[in-house]
Amino acid sequence: MENKKVTIIIFSGELDKALAAFNIAIGAATMGMDVTMFFTFWGLNVIRKDQKPKSKGVLKKLLSIMNKGGTKHLPLSRFHMLGVGQKMMKKLMKDSKIPSVDEMIVIAKELNVKFVACTTTMGLMDITKETLIKEVDAFAGVATYIDEAKDGQINLFISNYQKSSCTFLALLNNPLPPLLRGTQRTRRNNPLPPLLRGTQRTQR
Repeated sequence: MENKKVTIIIFSGELDKALAAFNIAIGAATMGMDVTMFFTFWGLNVIRKDQKPKSKGVLKKLLSIMNKGGTKHLPLSRFHMLGVGQKMMKKLMKDSKIPSVDEMIVIAKELNVKFVACTTTMGLMDITKETLIKEVDAFAGVATYIDEAKDGQINLFISNYQKSSCTFLALLNNPLPPLLRGTQRTRRNNPLPPLLRGTQRTQR
């Protein structure tokens, strides 16, 4: 019998969301599940080395300066306060004996969690393989993620969107998350949302 699969897309490069993603990944791996973490866009900062950018071209150099990689530079999604909030959070974590992102990376690899870096975003942001940490297992695109996710029992998306940083996607049996299944509209019968249906005007 094959192990159950978990896939996690790390779209966010924020400290608290990276911690949440690794916490879920480590928990699932501890339970004997096969876990793949797919890092894309700002999420690549989580697995980038802490080094000076060497990008070519004005726009890519500017992006590299504004978008520093490495776990030391990950901001908080809220109350960052120019880095003060980040330092306070790290102090609280240390006092509470909560592992840092670097420590969680080590733990995840010991549990055979697979790290995949998105090649499309790497090309866009001029991020090379050499600038990523050695723990990365593979470099691939969306087709590889979909191939992993189609057989997954749990598929998560960790994004920068504050109101919904975690989206559970059941790709096979439930095309929409549970909270959204009742909001599907049939365009033929209800072309407008309920609040606007009474405002339709007859142009005859």
